[in-house]
Amino acid sequence: MYDSISNYIIEWRISKGKMSFDDYDDVDYLIRGTMQGSLTLIFILLATFFLHCWIYAIVISICLNILRKFTGGYHAPTLELCTFFSIGFISILSFIAKYTQNLSWILFYISLLMGLYLIRLVPNIDIEDKEHEDIYYRNQYIKWFLFFIFSSLVSLLIPNQITQMISASISLSIFAVFLTMKNLYKFNLKNREGVTE
Repeated sequence: MYDSISNYIIEWRISKGKMSFDDYDDVDYLIRGTMQGSLTLIFILLATFFLHCWIYAIVISICLNILRKFTGGYHAPTLELCTFFSIGFISILSFIAKYTQNLSWILFYISLLMGLYLIRLVPNIDIEDKEHEDIYYRNQYIKWFLFFIFSSLVSLLIPNQITQMISASISLSIFAVFLTMKNLYKFNLKNREGVTE
């Protein structure tokens, strides 16, 4: 779906002389990414609106998008599947956050442990200059992880319904990042065998 729409728009712009064929790949990536991100957000908000947990969905979406940028992890083979999985995954997380916000302190400690453990795994991403870029991605993850953990802690220290919602959403976001690290099992298996990466 995304490819067909993108191709139609690009071919129309080329035929009108508004862009050259040399820019095809860059424009195609921009169009498909924009469509996928917009549709995903719209359907997430619609789904969570009917589930009465759209505020959780907004916080979780923000945290997940920022952290996953630096951790890498599982990616669906197509944009269509990515949209479908993202809508379902974030909607479920938001629904869980709604009914576990009274356990915010427990969620906080669990997410803290998971987030710290993730430092050993980050990044799980394909990059050219791996030796140099590993340091950058890991440092960026640590910076944002500390920011979100601090925000969650501050929210817990200001006890009201809104702050509990925020804290529970942040905690479940970190938990979600942990679950989507595709080399998690491989890493644990290697360490049990006494092999280091």
